[in-house]
Amino acid sequence: MRSLGHLARTNIWYWIECGRARMATGSLGRAEAAFQTARDLAEASGSDRDVSAALVFLGDVRVAQGELGAALEAYDESLKIARELAAHDPGNAGWARDVSVSLNKVGDVRVAQGDLPAALEAYDESLKIFRELAARDPANADWARDVWVSLWRMAGIDADNATKYWEEVIARMEDMAARGILLPTDAPYLKAARENLDASRQ
Repeated sequence: MRSLGHLARTNIWYWIECGRARMATGSLGRAEAAFQTARDLAEASGSDRDVSAALVFLGDVRVAQGELGAALEAYDESLKIARELAAHDPGNAGWARDVSVSLNKVGDVRVAQGDLPAALEAYDESLKIFRELAARDPANADWARDVWVSLWRMAGIDADNATKYWEEVIARMEDMAARGILLPTDAPYLKAARENLDASRQ
């Protein structure tokens, strides 16, 4: 019989959690190794979604290492897998959200690289998916939050349209507050959004 330790070491998410813990302590090389192990195990098991998740974490650690090109490669590969999964099951909200998460990661790297048009393209596609998910389930606080966070990203890099983005961020956050689904930890962001709106109008 295999030991519990062996079973843990062959568990994909055991290695992902190890990688996250190592990132938190600044051990980036060891974190990357853990995420790579998770990816290898996911590929061996044939779990495409876990492969996609491991690639996102690989991208994250590479961003932390300052390796933007390698990070973008990982995010793009994750996005490709997520798109394929979502295409096979269009009604699966979790798979649709995976596409949006990878798109935002791609957009973040593009911003860091100074390629704002490419970043806006990725963010805009992500926002459309989040809007669809939120419209499908208006009571879902996570979906609602995803929309205003995506709008916040857009406002931060699209100066020409920043005012309309901030207006919608505020409207959506106020609606969430009125419905009692705005996280208490997000309340300070509403104040910041109002300040950003005022600044965008000047």
